[in-house]
Amino acid sequence: MPVLSETDKDIYFPSIELTGMALEVAIANAQRLAESNFGAGRPLEVTEFTEIVQIADVVQSGQFSYVPVLADPAPVIQTRIRGRTTYGRHKGVSNWYTLPEESYILDIDGRFHLNSNYAGDFGRTGYYWADEAQLTYSSGFDFTVDSHEIQQIKTAVASILVVQRSEQYLSNVSRVEVFEEVKVEFPSGGSSAPSTGRDMLSDIGGLGLREALSWLGKYRPRGHL
Repeated sequence: MPVLSETDKDIYFPSIELTGMALEVAIANAQRLAESNFGAGRPLEVTEFTEIVQIADVVQSGQFSYVPVLADPAPVIQTRIRGRTTYGRHKGVSNWYTLPEESYILDIDGRFHLNSNYAGDFGRTGYYWADEAQLTYSSGFDFTVDSHEIQQIKTAVASILVVQRSEQYLSNVSRVEVFEEVKVEFPSGGSSAPSTGRDMLSDIGGLGLREALSWLGKYRPRGHL
């Protein structure tokens, strides 16, 4: 689902005169930059993820990479032992064990905490011995909902859209490739050297573009431990 649509025009980007397919393409280009490694580094719309993360040994907790973690559908957490050595014996890799919802706590930052008093199937009581978790969950935003956070995201993406449609941008840039680096092609046929930071984008789009991308960086994937 696009972050912006034509119905958002009067509120978020009234200066843009495009309509129809041309506007949809412009919005898609702005969103692509917003979701690139120089912005959010992830899809902003609701997306399902599956990942395997490490469980911190002592505190028995782990981290979802993408937040917010949506409650509906409920996340599925499976745990297992992977190569744990206990009393000098190699434990090998156990089967995945699906945790019931009451066996963990999920905080607002996407960190889950296992209930060590809950009986598991690892030959011991509790989950102390689990060292790996497989997480299946949905994260992202429903842009049909009008909330303060949705408004902020739309404002940031609209700022990128306005910059990309500005005369300064259009007259100086013919294409921007966004992967691990930024490479800019100019109308004259020349191109910039790749840049691994936001400086190149800031030079092209000014402070507004830098601020929008920096703000979207709050949604970048979290570290696992």
